[in-house]
Amino acid sequence: ELELILKDFNEDITRLEDQKNNIDEIENNRNFELQERFDRRINNLKEIYNSFVSSVDSGNKLFLENVVSGRINAFKGGFYLHLTSYYAPQVAQRKIENLESKYQTWSAQTFDR
Repeated sequence: ELELILKDFNEDITRLEDQKNNIDEIENNRNFELQERFDRRINNLKEIYNSFVSSVDSGNKLFLENVVSGRINAFKGGFYLHLTSYYAPQVAQRKIENLESKYQTWSAQTFDR
């Protein structure tokens, strides 16, 4: 009877080890997939960054102007929402117009040469 109990115990151990090995294999496969996705995303980001840097380095002023303009417009939208929660709409509008004026002046000096 003791041999039978030991045999059952060893079978249980083997079964549990097999289950653990299956779980480890699934985990390793998932980690490998995630690493591949991460590597692809990093490569895409590097390509975007390198493209941006090469456009700026090559003196592509129109590209740079579009990038800066997009950032300024996004900032103005959020800034306007922020200002209207603290100031009257007319005051907030004047501050936005002041920002726009300064941007136009900077843009003209930087890009219209």
